[in-house]
Amino acid sequence: MPATRSIREAAALLEHCAVFVSVDNALMHCAAAVKVPRQILIESPTFGPTLEPYRRPYQLVPNPAVHGRNLEYYRYDGRGIRGTPEELTRCMRSVTPDAVFAALSGVLSQ
Repeated sequence: MPATRSIREAAALLEHCAVFVSVDNALMHCAAAVKVPRQILIESPTFGPTLEPYRRPYQLVPNPAVHGRNLEYYRYDGRGIRGTPEELTRCMRSVTPDAVFAALSGVLSQ
């Protein structure tokens, strides 16, 4: 994504996207707000139903290290994300480029 000076500029660029690939972050929510037609979301340890793109379809690339244990990492209790930086990095590395590419290929072929 090109450098932008504000979230408003980022949202303006997102309006021109046909597909947006990301983890659960602010730009994912911006992409949902401007109704990017297709979103691919890479599961992070903190992802859960309350963080889904609001009222927008998306395809989830499952994270094999998380495997449904998201609440072990983050419980919305004010204590922050559990896990050392090394553990979280290892967790995200468990999602392979091939898995993301397969999801992207599937979405683009529709």
